[in-house]
Amino acid sequence: MKNTNLVSRRIGQLITILFLLGSPFVWAYAACCSKHGGVASCNTTTGYQMCKDGTASPTCRCKKSTSSTTNAKGCCSKHGGVAQCDKATGHLKCKDGTQSPDCVCH
Repeated sequence: MKNTNLVSRRIGQLITILFLLGSPFVWAYAACCSKHGGVASCNTTTGYQMCKDGTASPTCRCKKSTSSTTNAKGCCSKHGGVAQCDKATGHLKCKDGTQSPDCVCH
Protein backbone atom coordinates (compact mmCIF):
# COMPACT_ATOMS: atom_id res chain seq x y z
CA MET A 1 0.00 0.00 0.00
CA LYS A 2 2.84 2.36 0.86
CA ASN A 3 4.63 1.65 -2.43
CA THR A 4 1.42 2.24 -4.40
CA ASN A 5 0.99 5.71 -2.87
CA LEU A 6 4.63 6.56 -3.55
CA VAL A 7 4.38 5.44 -7.18
CA SER A 8 1.14 7.39 -7.66
CA ARG A 9 2.71 10.51 -6.18
CA ARG A 10 5.81 10.19 -8.39
CA ILE A 11 3.68 9.74 -11.51
CA GLY A 12 1.68 12.84 -10.58
CA GLN A 13 4.87 14.84 -10.10
CA LEU A 14 6.27 13.63 -13.41
CA ILE A 15 3.08 14.60 -15.26
CA THR A 16 3.14 18.05 -13.65
CA ILE A 17 6.78 18.61 -14.61
CA LEU A 18 6.18 17.47 -18.18
CA PHE A 19 3.15 19.75 -18.45
CA LEU A 20 5.10 22.77 -17.21
CA LEU A 21 8.09 22.11 -19.47
CA GLY A 22 5.86 21.47 -22.45
CA SER A 23 4.04 24.76 -22.07
CA PRO A 24 5.00 27.21 -24.84
CA PHE A 25 4.87 30.10 -22.37
CA VAL A 26 7.79 28.73 -20.37
CA TRP A 27 10.14 28.80 -23.34
CA ALA A 28 8.76 31.96 -24.97
CA TYR A 29 10.46 34.33 -22.54
CA ALA A 30 13.63 32.23 -22.45
CA ALA A 31 13.98 32.54 -26.23
CA CYS A 32 13.93 36.33 -26.09
CA CYS A 33 17.49 37.53 -26.73
CA SER A 34 18.83 33.97 -26.41
CA LYS A 35 21.52 34.63 -29.02
CA HIS A 36 22.28 38.08 -27.64
CA GLY A 37 23.30 37.26 -24.06
CA GLY A 38 19.80 37.13 -22.61
CA VAL A 39 17.28 39.77 -21.63
CA ALA A 40 18.81 42.82 -19.94
CA SER A 41 15.80 45.06 -19.41
CA CYS A 42 12.60 46.43 -20.79
CA ASN A 43 12.69 49.46 -23.07
CA THR A 44 9.64 51.27 -21.76
CA THR A 45 9.75 53.67 -24.69
CA THR A 46 9.22 50.95 -27.30
CA GLY A 47 7.71 48.26 -25.07
CA TYR A 48 10.19 45.62 -26.29
CA GLN A 49 12.86 43.68 -24.41
CA MET A 50 16.45 44.95 -24.60
CA CYS A 51 19.17 42.30 -24.88
CA LYS A 52 22.43 42.28 -22.91
CA ASP A 53 24.45 43.04 -26.05
CA GLY A 54 22.46 46.26 -26.60
CA THR A 55 20.14 45.02 -29.36
CA ALA A 56 16.37 45.24 -29.11
CA SER A 57 14.27 42.10 -29.42
CA PRO A 58 12.12 42.42 -32.56
CA THR A 59 9.39 40.12 -31.21
CA CYS A 60 9.47 40.01 -27.40
CA ARG A 61 7.38 42.64 -25.70
CA CYS A 62 7.86 43.60 -22.08
CA LYS A 63 5.70 41.72 -19.62
CA LYS A 64 4.17 44.90 -18.21
CA SER A 65 4.69 47.53 -20.85
CA THR A 66 4.13 51.08 -19.67
CA SER A 67 4.50 52.52 -23.14
CA SER A 68 1.66 53.55 -25.34
CA THR A 69 1.43 53.23 -29.08
CA THR A 70 2.00 56.97 -29.36
CA ASN A 71 5.37 56.74 -27.59
CA ALA A 72 6.47 53.64 -29.50
CA LYS A 73 5.77 55.22 -32.88
CA GLY A 74 8.19 58.08 -32.28
CA CYS A 75 11.34 56.04 -31.76
CA CYS A 76 13.05 55.48 -35.11
CA SER A 77 9.70 55.07 -36.86
CA LYS A 78 10.95 56.85 -39.99
CA HIS A 79 14.35 55.14 -39.81
CA GLY A 80 13.45 51.44 -40.02
CA GLY A 81 12.76 50.91 -36.32
CA VAL A 82 14.97 50.49 -33.28
CA ALA A 83 18.18 48.52 -33.84
CA GLN A 84 19.90 48.70 -30.46
CA CYS A 85 20.83 50.82 -27.49
CA ASP A 86 23.91 52.99 -27.95
CA LYS A 87 25.51 52.51 -24.54
CA ALA A 88 27.94 55.38 -25.12
CA THR A 89 25.18 57.98 -25.47
CA GLY A 90 22.30 56.21 -23.73
CA HIS A 91 20.00 56.79 -26.70
CA LEU A 92 18.39 54.32 -29.08
CA LYS A 93 20.12 53.66 -32.38
CA CYS A 94 17.92 53.22 -35.45
CA LYS A 95 18.27 50.49 -38.07
CA ASP A 96 19.46 52.98 -40.69
CA GLY A 97 22.35 54.03 -38.43
CA THR A 98 20.88 57.28 -37.16
CA GLN A 99 20.28 57.94 -33.49
CA SER A 100 17.02 58.89 -31.84
CA PRO A 101 17.55 62.12 -29.89
CA ASP A 102 14.34 61.72 -27.89
CA CYS A 103 14.31 58.01 -27.01
CA VAL A 104 16.64 56.86 -24.26
CA CYS A 105 17.65 53.32 -23.35
CA HIS A 106 16.18 51.81 -20.20
